[in-house]
Amino acid sequence: MLAGVGGRTIEEAQQNLTHREVIDWIAYRAKFGPLSVQARQERIAAAQMHHLNTIHGGKAKFEDFMIFSQLDEADQPEATVDDVLLMLKASAIKK
Repeated sequence: MLAGVGGRTIEEAQQNLTHREVIDWIAYRAKFGPLSVQARQERIAAAQMHHLNTIHGGKAKFEDFMIFSQLDEADQPEATVDDVLLMLKASAIKK
């Protein structure tokens, strides 16, 4: 469904996927991880760094090496309409 599963857009997937298919995708993601290549690469790198850290006596947790996964949307300030207008004005001035 997300990331164009089956070559479909999100809208098409929402219209065409059955409840059973959604449950199957949830189970797949729970077993094999995210569909995103970047997220998979981050997990691989984090596992390697955590392993090396443990071998050398480190006490860091696996999650400590998941840099991008720690960026929670709730921690990110939300842009206001005024912020967006200021960005657009700044962009127009530079051209």
